[in-house]
Amino acid sequence: MDWPHKLHLRLFEIGICVCICAGFTNLHAYASPPVPTQKPLTVLEKIKNKFFDNDGVEKERVFACEQKGRTSKLNSESALNETADIYRQIFEAQDAGDFEAADALVPKLNDCRLMGYVAVQRFLHPTGYKAQFKELAAWLEDYADHPMAARIYKLAEIRRKEGDRKRLHKPDYKNALRGTLEPSLMGSGSSKPKAPASRSDEKHSAVKALAKELHVLIRQEKPSAALDTLNSADITKSMTALEKAFLKTEIAQSYLIEGRYKRAYGLAAPIADKYGTELPRARWIAGLVAWKREDYKVALTYFSKLADAKNGNGWLISAASYWAGRSALREKDTKKYNTYMRQAAAYPRTFYGFLAAKALGQDLSFNWQEFDFSQDQKERLLEEEAGARAILLVKADRHSWADQELAGLRNFDEDEVREAVLAFALNEQLPSLALRYGNSFKDAKGRFYDKALYPLMPWISLGDYHVNPALVHAIVRQESKFAPRAFSHGNAVGLMQVLPTTAAYVSGDDSLAAQDKYKLKEPRLNLDIGQKYILSLLNSRTVNHDLFGLLVSYNAGPGNYAKWKKKLSDVDDPLLFIELIPTAETRAYVERVMRNMWIYEIALSQESESVGQILAGEWPVYKDAR
Repeated sequence: MDWPHKLHLRLFEIGICVCICAGFTNLHAYASPPVPTQKPLTVLEKIKNKFFDNDGVEKERVFACEQKGRTSKLNSESALNETADIYRQIFEAQDAGDFEAADALVPKLNDCRLMGYVAVQRFLHPTGYKAQFKELAAWLEDYADHPMAARIYKLAEIRRKEGDRKRLHKPDYKNALRGTLEPSLMGSGSSKPKAPASRSDEKHSAVKALAKELHVLIRQEKPSAALDTLNSADITKSMTALEKAFLKTEIAQSYLIEGRYKRAYGLAAPIADKYGTELPRARWIAGLVAWKREDYKVALTYFSKLADAKNGNGWLISAASYWAGRSALREKDTKKYNTYMRQAAAYPRTFYGFLAAKALGQDLSFNWQEFDFSQDQKERLLEEEAGARAILLVKADRHSWADQELAGLRNFDEDEVREAVLAFALNEQLPSLALRYGNSFKDAKGRFYDKALYPLMPWISLGDYHVNPALVHAIVRQESKFAPRAFSHGNAVGLMQVLPTTAAYVSGDDSLAAQDKYKLKEPRLNLDIGQKYILSLLNSRTVNHDLFGLLVSYNAGPGNYAKWKKKLSDVDDPLLFIELIPTAETRAYVERVMRNMWIYEIALSQESESVGQILAGEWPVYKDAR
């Protein structure tokens, strides 16, 4: 029978082989490790003999997967390796759209614990298979606890035919790791002032409409028009002074990035003097303009007030402290220089904090504690259904699926489970899971798990990179947080968030911008193309191996970098150049990726020449440290 055209395999109606199961009814008494209580792995499952053709008509059985043997036998290292090898072949065949080859391999399995993945891989294949509603609904009945259950649920609703009222099983997967990236560094900076409670809803709507109008003008690079609009609006009579100051600060920021420094200072300085504590960004703007004018005494005043207020997050405090230290040095005030540099260095996980620590000659202390994945920890994970699937998935070279399985473990509140997950994630190189773990938990001494916060990727060995691996890891950490399937609203794909059009240009393969763009979710291909793009930018006349230029180009595009470089041609201070970049996203991107790279250089025992170059007032130059 011609399977690709005539058969739609139904993998999901689970039947119990009673005659075989009878011999294992008392398996809990002797199985080692213990059998899970939710869905015992000792039950012999097999796929029933139903599937659907392209019209959704039931046909006869194609194949069955029968779970054979005791749990202890299936969980032995040799059995796990043998099982994973078969699944690896199945997954690879289905990646290529060769479902017949995959079907032929399934009867060789003694362990059916990854059949949910076999099915979902087929369902979500971009070109070779179109799943029917009945198949998706049946999958949800058996695998609602799998990480991709929400995707299958949405797809099922899309494929539901009109009039079909079958109730779908709701997804039952919950991500236990939702920590914020290094939470002690995050927090509020300039928050929007609260509206007075006495203001009517009508007037409140009018204030919101005014703010929206101003933002449109600011995006259009028309700060003067925005200021005129604000000053002439009747609704400002119903606004607090702080609300008006907040909007004027945003206009001042627009003047700053437009290079109209006198106007920026004229708006920001009075606000900084009166509302600097509530609106710290006004002090930042005034300080930068004063520095640009080489009025370092005034710059020191604004930066030091901002640093001393300590009402922002770690990134803002360290930046203000560093610039206060720089200003003090220009004023030959070594006492204040040391004071503010030490204050910045208290945040070594930030761009300016790292620079300050290096400027002071401090030894940076990171927690690179090693974790061995013990046999006891392995057995503990095997007790969990999700843990057992994760172990098999890693052995089958499906790291991102394993990552998601472990992030949804139901017993994450148990210390031994968390410790086992961390050890497994680091030893098996599950970077996305490790990063999320590092953002959610600290060790008993209150330290970050830096091995988890700065994990290594499994897809390429360190010796096979085209570009310094510290830089590649730094970019991937910021772009996708190591999620291979990451997809942005701007159409960027995969680990390095490569645009399909860029991939086609770099690789010479136009299909990557069209029908084959899904391939960019494959980690090795994405990393290969991303590195080729980095090299093309580094070697371009505009970037010319400048690290800041590279990162601005990677984030905002080489065209924007060329435009901003020309506009800021009179700025010979690399740090000031970064702070005058028009988009906040790109400013933050450069600083975070540089910080990431420096910490990865420590992890990989590399010398960091770019830090010394920046401290010396030079532009940081890319060095191939492979």
